[in-house]
Amino acid sequence: MWHSLTSDQQLLQDSTARFLGDRVPLDHQRKDRDNPAGFDPDYWTGGAELGWMMPLVSEEAGGGSVSGRGIVDLAVIAHEFGKHAAPGPLVDCNVVASALCEDGARVHAGALGDIMSGAAIASCCLGAAPWQKPAEASISVTRDGGDYIINGSLRPVESAKQAAFFLVTGQSEGGLTQLLLPASMPGLEVKGLKAIDVSRRFGAVSFDNVRAPASALVGGFAKAGDQVVKQVQNAAVILSAESVGAMDAAFDMTMEWAFERYTFGRALASYQALKHRFADMKSWLEASHAVSDAAADAVADQTSLAAETVCTAKSYIGEQGVELAQDCVQIHGGIGVTYEHDLHFFLRRVTLNRLLFGTPGDHRRWLAAMQIAKEHAA
Repeated sequence: MWHSLTSDQQLLQDSTARFLGDRVPLDHQRKDRDNPAGFDPDYWTGGAELGWMMPLVSEEAGGGSVSGRGIVDLAVIAHEFGKHAAPGPLVDCNVVASALCEDGARVHAGALGDIMSGAAIASCCLGAAPWQKPAEASISVTRDGGDYIINGSLRPVESAKQAAFFLVTGQSEGGLTQLLLPASMPGLEVKGLKAIDVSRRFGAVSFDNVRAPASALVGGFAKAGDQVVKQVQNAAVILSAESVGAMDAAFDMTMEWAFERYTFGRALASYQALKHRFADMKSWLEASHAVSDAAADAVADQTSLAAETVCTAKSYIGEQGVELAQDCVQIHGGIGVTYEHDLHFFLRRVTLNRLLFGTPGDHRRWLAAMQIAKEHAA
């Protein structure tokens, strides 16, 4: 990423890069392809010690960021995650930690502490999203006396089989509702899914008349709309930065290949047709860096254009990231489509990130709705 990093942010970036390079190199991830979690528990707790789950949590609640701009610090970490195709639910754990902190850390203090320490994994079940109409929600939450009843299902949910907690977003009469549910709740079922990303695990989560007490509520009943918007913005910034990191790795790998690989006595990089393709890819990469950084800055500063910038970043990078990675595979030729080559790790990462917390189409739809609402209000 292109942010001008402070010395503390540079230390965070370098520490994360070294840790990921030592603990989860790509050869190690190949060996862990059948690991149910995709990583060893001590890897995740080690990352927590570096502060991976703290930037969006206030210092009063035990968190804190190195620069005072938590989402920018997280984007720095996420960029390294993308460059190393690293495993782990970085997005979900941070989104849930932020939600619990803003709801009042004392309400869910035990869960928040376990998430920040890496002792527990929390996953997001975004069963009702800001770009959806109420009828399109896949999860509903109704009130029954002092309890809440959850019904519906959602897929894919990252680390669903390993999660100790689920932050569930559902549609209620009058608005969105969020609850924090232990994975052991009666009526909550998780089934593992096959994923295209070698190092990440996903599942399908279903709720069959799950009854949750009032203490599970995060925010107000049917009043979680604004907090869900903020959570999606944070998630989109982290995913965008991670995808840009993967794009960087794929592009650098392909450039190196083009200069080292010779055909008919000439380096691949010397052919005019490939020069044009590299120019296209470089322009996509430059623009992706710029819009990813702009989204992180806008959310950190809560500017009036934060929502629009985030949607722009998620939709642009979601499209061009996959296009760039596919071009890199094509330029590598036959070796590029083998499992033994490293390139597919980054293609898998950008392809999957494109789908999480809203596809490019979802974010363009959301962006259009915001513009229409502004015009009507004018």
